[in-house]
Amino acid sequence: MTATARYSLQRLVPPTTEPISVADAKQHLRIVVNDEDTLIQSYIAAAREWVETFCNRTLVKTTWKYQADCFPWYWNGIDDGYSLGFRLPRAPLISVSGITYVDENGTTQTLSSSYYDTDYNTEPGLVSLAYNQTWPSTRATRNAVAVTYLAGYGARTKTRLDLATVLAGQTIIINGLTFTAHATTTTVANREFSISGTDSADATALATCINDTTYGVPNVNATVSSSRITLTPYPGTDITATPSNSTITVSTSYECTAGESVAAVPYTIKHAIKMLVGHWYLNRESVSDLDLKPVPHAIETLLWSERILEF
Repeated sequence: MTATARYSLQRLVPPTTEPISVADAKQHLRIVVNDEDTLIQSYIAAAREWVETFCNRTLVKTTWKYQADCFPWYWNGIDDGYSLGFRLPRAPLISVSGITYVDENGTTQTLSSSYYDTDYNTEPGLVSLAYNQTWPSTRATRNAVAVTYLAGYGARTKTRLDLATVLAGQTIIINGLTFTAHATTTTVANREFSISGTDSADATALATCINDTTYGVPNVNATVSSSRITLTPYPGTDITATPSNSTITVSTSYECTAGESVAAVPYTIKHAIKMLVGHWYLNRESVSDLDLKPVPHAIETLLWSERILEF
């Protein structure tokens, strides 16, 4: 017999914009006056929430709080289905802000990020136990574990580092992690990369350090082309690079702008929202004396390709 995995989900910070604008909806409705803009705006928000629930997705940047009674575990040696980690609802996952838990003494603790890995590529996103780690014990109480995370659509942003003029001893700081150029040595554990020749950085060595799962930069991927490295953070993040004579500082904010999120929402979802707004605009009551029939290939058909089914 297995234990039943229970969780709760709370929206902490709602989106500050919507996937479509009032102007988009009015164009779909063929409305040119502004008298009902406030009403149409409310329909858009309601339609977005309906679509999010139907698809099990987050359309625009939102902060969620996932709570469970304990960390993933086995019951009498039998996998309860969650032992690999927490599947965080309402994809796509942008970032995990933190995990807290109530220890056996009843004190709320913050779990170090070294205890878990985050998979942004699966849907829903997954927080799983890191290699050679063990989940801490919790008090037997409801909602003992809380995961706060950011979800929503957002395009990946990139920056390129030109390493052709990097000298031995120069440092590159990425998200607070320091990588130092050395003449001959490549040591991932110490975040050191080699220099090829006199002034051309060994980009491959630096990319190896950045991408290392243990000592590298979380949530950032490095690809190499000649002496240049392109850094790509996970969806929804912004990245900036600030060079100086001795240091190149790169940072990602883990915040996507409203414009990035809205632009990345699939067109099928946007069109479904317009159709739902149009339906509510024309049919403002729960019943009608008209013989209304569903339109083939309409709202739910558009959304099925974007729907996440969880079992």
